[in-house]
Amino acid sequence: MKRLRLACAFAFLVAGCGGSDNPPGPSGVSSTKTVTVTIDGVAFTPDFVTAVRANPGVETVTIAASTTSGTTVGFSAPTQVGVFNVNGPVTARGQGTMTIISGSTGTGYLAFLTQGSGTVTISSINTTAVTGRVDLVMAPTAAPAANKTVSGTFNVAF
Repeated sequence: MKRLRLACAFAFLVAGCGGSDNPPGPSGVSSTKTVTVTIDGVAFTPDFVTAVRANPGVETVTIAASTTSGTTVGFSAPTQVGVFNVNGPVTARGQGTMTIISGSTGTGYLAFLTQGSGTVTISSINTTAVTGRVDLVMAPTAAPAANKTVSGTFNVAF
């Protein structure tokens, strides 16, 4: 069941991945796509960053960042300003997923419901961009990996 949840979350995150990190935007509209996070205190420098609004009814925003080697960090929350705990109620819940690629091996991590802990904070959101902060402890989806701490900020245009 854990692997199914991770696979579904990962598929949702990468659905919007790709394209340029900073495509040109109309005059006066931000085209910034910045995710500045650390994984266990080590800077994660993504090559690709995207944000997607989805799920009409209980609309969420998902931010995904990945490297060309395949390591991906993603997190999501409702499309409103606020602090969203990964253990919160369904309409006010944040979540995080991560896959760390080392050589030909990938290790999955999740902060959602009873797995992991922390928050996704949306500081500002409008029709063109989302900004905020992420502070998560992500639990491995398979043993014997240790938890990973992901912390930092994001400012990503849609």
